[in-house]
Amino acid sequence: MKKLIFVLILFPTICFAEPTSSIRHLMNEPVSLFDLGMVRTDDHLKWFCRQFDFSSAALFGDDTSAFCISGYDYDKNRISLNILISDATDEIKLEDVKSEVKRIIDGLRKSFGVDPQIGKLVITYVGDYFSHQGYSTTKERKISQIKMEDIVEIQLDIYSKNHKYFLKSHGKLLSNEIFFSQ
Repeated sequence: MKKLIFVLILFPTICFAEPTSSIRHLMNEPVSLFDLGMVRTDDHLKWFCRQFDFSSAALFGDDTSAFCISGYDYDKNRISLNILISDATDEIKLEDVKSEVKRIIDGLRKSFGVDPQIGKLVITYVGDYFSHQGYSTTKERKISQIKMEDIVEIQLDIYSKNHKYFLKSHGKLLSNEIFFSQ
């Protein structure tokens, strides 16, 4: 009898668990390609901000912080990649700030597959972010890429520590131009 109990204890059993009602609801909720593309785009922007060396320039000190977020403006039909840099040093010329803005925006453009010298795509990311991965036709991906990458705009705002200056800059992803305002 002891041998039988011992064998039954060692005999593997299979257990199943059902997802809770909230998990089942989430599993049944559809996600659009737009939603998925915005998540992928935001992830890419946040990855860029983690990887980019903001501290290499005299503009930024140890306490400088960069906040990065992407969004969609329904009124303008525009995807915006926003970077806000706060606590930049007050001890720098405006021309040097503009030079750093160009370095950051060029780096962001490169990370999204754009040659910043000519403002043209070298490899696409944004268009692929808004399409099915691996099972859509090349023609479908090409159509979505052209439309999606054309509406992406970069915005970079820099605040100095003591609010000596505030510089706004923006430019399209598919461009080599950057526009400044104070």
